[in-house]
This record gives sequence, C-alpha cells and structure tokens, in this order.
Amino acid sequence: MELLLQRAQSGSTVIVASHDADFIHHCDGIIDVEHYTADEQRFAQLRQAAKQADDYSMPSPHSRNPDK
Repeated sequence: MELLLQRAQSGSTVIVASHDADFIHHCDGIIDVEHYTADEQRFAQLRQAAKQADDYSMPSPHSRNPDK
C-alpha cells in the first residue's frame, strides 16, 4: 500500500482492482464495475477494430520492397 501511495504522490497513475473497502479512503477516484456486463457482440466489434488497426499500422513483411 505504501509503495502505491508513494507512486501516486510522485505523479504516477495507479490503478487498483480490489474488493477491499479500506482502499476507498486512499483513492482519488473510484470506478464501480459491479453493474457492467460482458457484451460478447461488443467485444467482438472491439477485437475486429483492433485487428484492423494492427493490420493497417503494421505492414506485412511480405509486402516490403526487397530492393530498398
């Protein structure tokens, strides 16, 4: 706990997932995920978008010009 507090005080972003209510007293913000549900269709859309972004930003090694 002390190390996390030191990092946060030095400007680092610290993210903790916990069921320990005592952490609440040390947090600047809390995101309660109790009511979030897994939406498989949305996850599939996000995975496809990430794959397309990877395909776009990382050219295939086979597409490179060997003369350059």
